[in-house]
Amino acid sequence: MRRFMAIFFSLLIGFSLWGCVSREPYQQIDLTADQLQKKLDQKESFLLLVERENCPFCEKLDAYEEKTKEEHFNVTVYRLDSTDFKLEQQEDGTLSSQTEGGKTLLTMAPYFFYTPTLYVIRDGKVIQSGVGFNESTGQIALWSDASVVDFDEAEYEEFWDFVEKYSQS
Repeated sequence: MRRFMAIFFSLLIGFSLWGCVSREPYQQIDLTADQLQKKLDQKESFLLLVERENCPFCEKLDAYEEKTKEEHFNVTVYRLDSTDFKLEQQEDGTLSSQTEGGKTLLTMAPYFFYTPTLYVIRDGKVIQSGVGFNESTGQIALWSDASVVDFDEAEYEEFWDFVEKYSQS
């Protein structure tokens, strides 16, 4: 009987503690370039998803997030729409922009080239990125921000694994 009571109380305490764990639903918060610059200047740490209108990979990622987001908690991703940044490819393959929003993005991530791109920002600096989205595998290409991504050389990780790993650190 004593053993039964010990197991019972252990389970009771375990379930009680489980109920105390915060489980906030997944959030995606739209951000302007000015708000992004402020977060960078304040050396914040956050996840930033850069997308644009009429991007089929962005649309597929958005549909995947919408379909699976209820399985993921305590994650906030900020979203920046780069549609109006008037990004232009230069002879060296890099992008430039004459808009303030485009300049903010390219200063933060000089090798930005593809959407969607999910940036991990720590203390106001990009430390990792996940580029593109493969609908059939649910994966993104992992790449540092030291060059334009090479999809043949990149490692791949499931989108939610990447998001949850960096939202906790």
